[in-house]
Amino acid sequence: MAEAVVRTAYRFAAPFAVNNLNPLQGIGSQLLPLNVWANPVHWPLACLEGKLATDTAGMVALSCMAAACYAMVRCFGLPRLPSVIAAQLCVAWFGPVGPLLSFTASFVLLPGLAAVYAPYLLALGLLARIEPGRVGNFLLLAAGIAALIVYSLYCDPLWSVVSAISWSVPFAIVAVSPLRVRAVLLRCAAVGLTLALLLGSGALLYVYTLTQYTARVSFSELLERVHGIGFGSMLFTSPNAKWLYGLCILGWAIGLVLATRPVRVLVVTGAASFGFYLIYVLAFVLLDVTWWLPLPFYVEHSLLPLFVASAVAGIWSTAVLARPSDGPDARRDDVIGRPARRVWTSAVTGLIAVALVPAGSMVFALERSKAVPASAYTLPWPDEPELVDYLASNIGLAVGAPYRGVVTFVPGDMPDSISMSNLWKNGIPTSNEYSQLATPQSQYLQVTLFKGSPSLNDFKPWIGGGSLDTLFRASRALGVRYITLYDPMEHPEWQKLARVSVPRRQSPTHQGRWVIYELPDPNVGNYSPTEIVLAASAAEIVAGLDRPDFDFRRQVVLEAGAGPLVPARDVRLTFNRGGGFHLVGRSDANSLILVPQQFTNCLKASDRNVRVVRANLLWTGVIFSGAIDTDVTFGYGMFSPRCRRDDMADMRRLGVALPGHAKPAEPDRGDIMARLRAIAAAVK
Repeated sequence: MAEAVVRTAYRFAAPFAVNNLNPLQGIGSQLLPLNVWANPVHWPLACLEGKLATDTAGMVALSCMAAACYAMVRCFGLPRLPSVIAAQLCVAWFGPVGPLLSFTASFVLLPGLAAVYAPYLLALGLLARIEPGRVGNFLLLAAGIAALIVYSLYCDPLWSVVSAISWSVPFAIVAVSPLRVRAVLLRCAAVGLTLALLLGSGALLYVYTLTQYTARVSFSELLERVHGIGFGSMLFTSPNAKWLYGLCILGWAIGLVLATRPVRVLVVTGAASFGFYLIYVLAFVLLDVTWWLPLPFYVEHSLLPLFVASAVAGIWSTAVLARPSDGPDARRDDVIGRPARRVWTSAVTGLIAVALVPAGSMVFALERSKAVPASAYTLPWPDEPELVDYLASNIGLAVGAPYRGVVTFVPGDMPDSISMSNLWKNGIPTSNEYSQLATPQSQYLQVTLFKGSPSLNDFKPWIGGGSLDTLFRASRALGVRYITLYDPMEHPEWQKLARVSVPRRQSPTHQGRWVIYELPDPNVGNYSPTEIVLAASAAEIVAGLDRPDFDFRRQVVLEAGAGPLVPARDVRLTFNRGGGFHLVGRSDANSLILVPQQFTNCLKASDRNVRVVRANLLWTGVIFSGAIDTDVTFGYGMFSPRCRRDDMADMRRLGVALPGHAKPAEPDRGDIMARLRAIAAAVK
């Protein structure tokens, strides 16, 4: 899915744009804000294909993290050799070592996160370098910190929020670590300048609206994840994590006793951040509250390089004690530099120590892979060229090409999700969506109109207890041309639809046939209703859409009248870069085009005589008179976030809520001691 999103961005996103609409997933929802142009981890996917592209991306990600880790610990005064070792240990979070150790797999799934986390490591190191002195040095370091934080936000705003929450404690500790008033004030001023920049530019409001206008936040009490300890730490899921954390605790204990400034500051920062993380995990597991903050194991993943690097710094403190000192009769060449023999001995020792990390990782990976098949950590793309070719020839989407509709995948298991990702990768749009930015209005429609179950990050326009008639009518209005199933349907209404069958080869254990049904007359931008139905709430709107006699081609539900309407003709809908769309058409008077795209107050028409309105709760209505030839762009961005506040206000005003659905089942959390015993058992 992540690779498909990156390739979608290269195909449809405006260059260097963070916010775009997604023309391939869902009905005009926002594309995940992966800035593929600014993030070097994603660049291999712009010019390479297949495993070579993803492996290269993984190597770039590892290089970013290792380089940032090395630079950070050097800023704290750690010598070169332990700095290189600390940087190399980042390999434990990447493939193949990470999955084989059962460690957190976020970098394996989303390697682009490395370019989001790395700036925080570098910024922490720069903060540690700020001391009273020349004003120019302070301004340079403060500007570097601000630039790094803004760059992280620019690469991926969603995950930068996770990083900001995770690294708030390390930054606070380093800011006050000098224990000298002037130095503390300077470091706090550097952090304050960064916050002032983000606040003044609108970036903080942008981050707030980006995270809040989502189904998972709007309906957090209903869509909350189970507070299981598996979401707390890899310590509860990996048998190897206890050894890693044991070495970290040993390193912190040694460093707190033996390390000298400024290395001791790094050790204290790592140990205190681990303490903060433990409190965070306990709060997640024990407190009976709605949890809207990042899951603890995301915080853990963000802080792991700091944990390991600070532990290496602590362990290296023993080497300082073991190093022999020069006597009073040291030779002159010791004053200028070490004697050649000592230099060679040090170099060889260093090379051996540095080589042990990657060599040990490779040996472990090879040994472990003998017992674990490679397929356990790899989900290959499905071998379904017939499905791709058929759908691409009929509804494949490209910039500037006519919109021809989408396909609905009947919700299924993981192989079906990979088949959908394969369609997105090949430029084939689906009405299904998987995204952390799935909107409240799409989730509301899924539950109230289609009678489906609420889901955390999905839009699945498929009936649960709803009627087949409603499914067909609403699906056609959403632009659905095809519906894919495993088997033919026996209901008479299905029998009326044209269908084809192609092979299904998702994996060696998931094979069969795809049955593809075709819906007649889908909305490809040519629906131009003329009968206006007024409704003031989401419940009233959905009640009107659910009536058997409601015809999306003739009728439209609006909140306010738009005057008499006539049908538009010769309408053509195409998609632009950035996820916006272009409409061309004609009318003899006022007309409304029902565009199969989600409405948002961030949609702006280039023609001032064209109005963009909310229609049928979810759809975009475009009102014009005479002729239309206009771009409709998505005007939401880091420095223009206010339109999202209007969307959030709309949801409150319309009463978009999901009553009557229980939270996911979970163990009784009333007995805190029982929960603590469960945690202890999991660690053991």
